[in-house]
Amino acid sequence: MSEPLVSIIVPTKNSAAILPRLLDSIRAQDYKPIEVIVVDNHSTDGESELVRTRYPEARFFTQGPERNVQRNFGARQARGEFVMFFDSDMELRPALVADCVRLAAEGADAVIIPEEGGGSGFWAGCQKLEKRCYFNDPYMEAANRFIRVSAYWQVGGYNEAMIAGEDFELHDKLKAAGFKIARTGVALVHHEPAGFWSVVRKKFYYGSKMRDYFKSAGSTGVKRFAPLKPAFLRQWRLLARDPLHGLGLLVMKTTQWTAGLLGLALGYLKPRQQ
Repeated sequence: MSEPLVSIIVPTKNSAAILPRLLDSIRAQDYKPIEVIVVDNHSTDGESELVRTRYPEARFFTQGPERNVQRNFGARQARGEFVMFFDSDMELRPALVADCVRLAAEGADAVIIPEEGGGSGFWAGCQKLEKRCYFNDPYMEAANRFIRVSAYWQVGGYNEAMIAGEDFELHDKLKAAGFKIARTGVALVHHEPAGFWSVVRKKFYYGSKMRDYFKSAGSTGVKRFAPLKPAFLRQWRLLARDPLHGLGLLVMKTTQWTAGLLGLALGYLKPRQQ
C-alpha cells in the first residue's frame, strides 16, 4: 500500500531572506511523498526567482491579499490526502511529517503540532519560555497545521474574513464537528522576530483585527488572549526555574497585551469596511 501524499502550503510575502530555512527543512523530511505549494502575496524581494531556481520541486503561485486567502488557495491546488500549513519563519524537524502521518493512520483527522521558539538574545529567550508554557495547554495549542483534506473543507477551511485568531477558530471548528484530534511530540521551531518593539507593533495590528474572533470565540477567546493565561499559572514551576526570563516574559506580555488592547479598541471604533 502506497504512502499518502502530503501537501505543504506556505503563504509568503517578501520572505526571500528566511524562506530557504523552511524549504530546506521540508526537503530533509524523513517522509518523502510531499508536495510543496508556495503561495506568494506579490513579493518584491526576488522570492519568486529564489523558489523557482533553488526549489524547482515547489509549485509557485501568486495570490493575496491576506494569508488565509493564500492558505485556502493553496489547499484548492493540493493533490494530497492531507494539507499542512507553515509560515516562512518556521523550521521543521526531520521526523515531523512522518509522525503526523502515523497519527493519521491511527485515526486522527487533524494533529496539534507544538511550537518551540527560535533565535537568540534575551527577548528570544523570553519567547522560548512562553512557548514552553503552552505545551499541552488545551487553550493555547491548536490543530491548525496538519489536517485531512476532507475534514478541512467540511468545516470551510480558514476563515478568509478573519485576520487574527483564525488558527484557533479553525481548531474549534474541527473539534465542534467531531473530528478526531491528536498531538505529535515532534515540535516545530518558530523563528519569530524577537525585537521587543517589532513584536509590540505586531500585537497592536492583530489586536485591531480581533473583533470578529472574540465575537465567535466568547470566553474561550478571553482565556487565550488574557495577559494572565491559565497556561502561566499551570507552568509556575517552569517560570520559577528561570526567573530572569520569567520577569522579562511578564514585561513583554504586559506590554503586548496593552498594545493589543489599544488595537482592539481601535478596531471597535473604526467602522467596518463593506
